[in-house]
Amino acid sequence: MLLFCVFWLSLPLSAIAAEFKVLVVPKAESTRYWQAVKQGAMDAGVERGAEVVFRGPLLQEDVKAQQAIIAEEMQDRPDAIVIAPTHTTRLADDLNKARQRGTLVLGIDSSMEGVDLTSFIATDNRAAGREAADYLLRLTHGKGPILLLRHTDDNGSTLAREKGFAETVAARAPGAELIDSEFIGISVGNAYHNVLELLRQHPDVKAVFSSAEKTSIGCVQALRELHLAGKVHVLVFDQTPEIREALREKYIDAFMIQQPYRMGYLGVATACDALAGKRVPKRIVTEVKLVTDAEELRPETE
Repeated sequence: MLLFCVFWLSLPLSAIAAEFKVLVVPKAESTRYWQAVKQGAMDAGVERGAEVVFRGPLLQEDVKAQQAIIAEEMQDRPDAIVIAPTHTTRLADDLNKARQRGTLVLGIDSSMEGVDLTSFIATDNRAAGREAADYLLRLTHGKGPILLLRHTDDNGSTLAREKGFAETVAARAPGAELIDSEFIGISVGNAYHNVLELLRQHPDVKAVFSSAEKTSIGCVQALRELHLAGKVHVLVFDQTPEIREALREKYIDAFMIQQPYRMGYLGVATACDALAGKRVPKRIVTEVKLVTDAEELRPETE
């Protein structure tokens, strides 16, 4: 008996059966943003004694890859799925089938339709869009053309940001011309070429808002090519080394950052609470921060 106890105590934590298994499906695995989500999810798993499986597509817009991951992982019957959907509707059938088999489904980062989520943890993206509009309207005094760079027509988070931005400009600066880019593409290359053309077509633009990371990087590249540092007020969403450098060099006035680590952490922690029979909020809002000085960022924020 003593030898058995010593053997059991010497086992690594991974060898001891976890109370719950939580599948976390991000939009992608490779970017810094989703790696921060992963770290938060894994830390919550360690704290709660849960097994966390983190699997996402290689490309951020690959909804079929997310569907395949869900189908494969459901063979092992996870207790909960925490997902950042790449599409507002196309994952509904897959997730509802998981719910019918007793798996809880929680959303993070981006909204979706047709699924009764146990909880949804994300930025209030519509409010973030309104905050972005308020900031640029202060800089421009509500005058001059404003360019809204839209990301894609099936991403819940960016659609909400764009809606909040557009409705705020219309309400607060009815005399300002809002130039709507329509959807400029999901790749940096497409965004760069489209923003370059838009800025050439509208040389009198006073302000620009970009709602997503890839459109933001493409926008920065276009601003550099046209030598527009300090000539146009620009606010972009999310951060990368290129975006921070653009802020330092005055190509943009500010960027907005979310809390990906906290989303990942709360996604898994809330799933564990719900599985343990606790009541959990249907909606948990994580804050955004408007950064006007890249040097203000602490290393853990980056």
